[in-house]
Amino acid sequence: VFTLGYDRSVEDMLDYWERMVHVSMDSNTGVLNIEVRAFDPNDAQLVLNAIILESSSLVDELSRIARNDAMKFTLEDLSAAEDRLREMRRQIREFRAQYDIINPEANVESQTGVVAQLQASLADALIDFETVRSYSGESDLRLASLQRRIDAIRQQIAAEQRVVKGEGENAKPLTEIFGEYEELLVDLEFSRNAYTAALAAEEQARFEARRKSRYLAVHIPPTLAEESIYPDRQLLSLLVLICSLATWAVLVMIYYNIRDRR
Repeated sequence: VFTLGYDRSVEDMLDYWERMVHVSMDSNTGVLNIEVRAFDPNDAQLVLNAIILESSSLVDELSRIARNDAMKFTLEDLSAAEDRLREMRRQIREFRAQYDIINPEANVESQTGVVAQLQASLADALIDFETVRSYSGESDLRLASLQRRIDAIRQQIAAEQRVVKGEGENAKPLTEIFGEYEELLVDLEFSRNAYTAALAAEEQARFEARRKSRYLAVHIPPTLAEESIYPDRQLLSLLVLICSLATWAVLVMIYYNIRDRR
């Protein structure tokens, strides 16, 4: 009556499994209770041990998948941030090689300082020129020397300004070069911050993956039954007796009913 039989379908085996293995959960503690019924206590214990082993493997696999999923996206973001940072550094190297400038900011400051110094020297020369002319007149020989000095300074200022303005073939103004360099520096700083944030996110993901690991802990190991609980033979015998009596009574009533009608 209670056996599965032979050559049964998968659906029959599943139905039989659900009748022989009962799983319940305590809503207060979250503890799972598993009850396995078999024709032999040792068989029931073996089945329950197999269930625990497979469940532990399943929990470990789910934890592994969760950790891998948590790390996958952070590693992709970290790789993208690293590639962008490497690309920005390459662009800055190419920029410096193209214009033969290590630090455009320092170059602009130096060029501006040279022009400012030349303008100060020009102002001093003009003052000297006017002073000599006012005291000695136009016939003073020093005026020619001062004028040559003034002209030389003006030529040098014009040359430095042409460098700053980028006048000439295939030349760019220093301000434009410095502007491009600033844009590269902004992108480089952004890439560095993104890479730092990606590293922190990767470390946080590792921590969360370790913290959210799930394990199967057996609170009470599978016990070996000492007495048979199922099937309840007394109850089944009583039910069979009652059903048999009821069937016998019905058949008797039918028999007497048919006999009385003849």
